[in-house]
Amino acid sequence: MARKALDGHPQAYGLLIELACIKSSDGLLGARKAYQSLYGESIEEDVASRVEGIKRQLLVALVSTYRYEGSRISDVAVRSEAVKLGITINRQGYKKKLFKDEEIVRILATRSKPQLKVIFKCY
Repeated sequence: MARKALDGHPQAYGLLIELACIKSSDGLLGARKAYQSLYGESIEEDVASRVEGIKRQLLVALVSTYRYEGSRISDVAVRSEAVKLGITINRQGYKKKLFKDEEIVRILATRSKPQLKVIFKCY
């Protein structure tokens, strides 16, 4: 399905986001290994070579990172990342070049779902 999404239209990229975000880090690692076994190349390489525009950086980060899945959430990091998110959104706008910002991509790609919920709530 991931390969078909890469061959399809940009609207199909949602499947890649779903794959990266719904699976546990270990599940995503297994999916990445299966993809490489089936197609002889990594999903990260395929995303990087087939996706264009500002979506590339975020999608590559999402399919290639290993997220912390523990329950510990740093209040200092949450406040700092919420401030960074707010400044970037207010300065660049929601839909403009938000995903070109390396810090925003890092936050979205490496934080667990519980961490992101707290960051967005704080924002």
